[in-house]
Amino acid sequence: MDLLFVDPAERGGPWPYSQRKVQGELKRVCKAARLKTRNPHDLRHTYATILLMAGVSPAYVQKQLGHSSIAITVDVYGHWIPGEGRAGLEDALTGGGKGVPSPVRKMHIFAYESKRVPVGD
Repeated sequence: MDLLFVDPAERGGPWPYSQRKVQGELKRVCKAARLKTRNPHDLRHTYATILLMAGVSPAYVQKQLGHSSIAITVDVYGHWIPGEGRAGLEDALTGGGKGVPSPVRKMHIFAYESKRVPVGD
């Protein structure tokens, strides 16, 4: 088996980077980029979300993540899967019709200052 990332500092053969080293390196990179510190598990969620939003099969994502069943994948990431459940959502929210999604209309909120009118004047 070939390792994708070999830790050159480890002695005694080709060894993968330890979890501690991966977390430390990711923390250092995030800090240098002035980003919120993330952990490797966050990257896993991002990877799955990007795949599903791009229309990749949930079965493929399940295999990539190593979930024992597709139910786990769908339970965790199902809200990112585009498809039938979202059909007509924009129309329902914006009052569009005929099954053709309309662009989301800009909403304007007006606020007026309340003026008190004295009673009896």
